[in-house]
Amino acid sequence: MKLETSITAPKAREVTRRALEEIYKDIIAPLKEGDLKILELYSNKDVKSLPDLIEKQVPRYGKLILELEELAGRLRYDKLPIVEDNNGDKYYCISDREGRSLIISQDSAQIYTPNPAEDSSNDNYIEVDVNNYKPFTVENSDYMKEYMEIARLCLARINEHHHGFIAEVQR
Repeated sequence: MKLETSITAPKAREVTRRALEEIYKDIIAPLKEGDLKILELYSNKDVKSLPDLIEKQVPRYGKLILELEELAGRLRYDKLPIVEDNNGDKYYCISDREGRSLIISQDSAQIYTPNPAEDSSNDNYIEVDVNNYKPFTVENSDYMKEYMEIARLCLARINEHHHGFIAEVQR
């Protein structure tokens, strides 16, 4: 007995797009949940719990970016630029048009933020010297501001991948 299907290319693309949307929701939900909890505590001035929550949330961003960059490489999509330190350790660099940036270790998913005195951005070009970055930690006096910048830059990259994957499916 021969089984016939009526799935056409447009239907297959739509099914794939819907599946990607669901995967995206599943991936992004814990990040958004964590971000909302952090913002809620911060806005209520309940800062005692903030360091612990932020120390758990930041590595989630780093790990997800590493996973997405690996997937992008397998699918032959554009990946983030890679910078290398003197020891040969490699880092992905995420930046925006305003020249803000961070780097993520390919080995550990540790996120590094630039030293404030070492802003090397210049007219949409960022010169990245790994030595001018420090590991993110809540011990930094401005950790909430750094956390917000990490979340913003990482979410922008996550959304970029999401839209790129959806656009590819619809071709």
